[in-house]
Amino acid sequence: MKVFAIGLKPHDDLRQSLKNLVKQKDMKAGFILSGIGSLKAAKIRFANQNVSILLTGKF
Repeated sequence: MKVFAIGLKPHDDLRQSLKNLVKQKDMKAGFILSGIGSLKAAKIRFANQNVSILLTGKF
C-alpha cells in the first residue's frame, strides 16, 4: 500500500484536487484514510439513495 499526503489551500476544490492526484500518480483504486480541515459546502449521496444533498455553511 502506498500512502500520499496532500495539502490544500483555502478555496481549493477538494474533489478536483483528489482527481488531479489520481491522474498524476496514475492510480487505479484508492481510499481516503483520514482528513483534517474544513469545507464551505459538501454534496453527499447516501447509500441506496438516488439523489444528493447539498450542505452549506462551515464544517
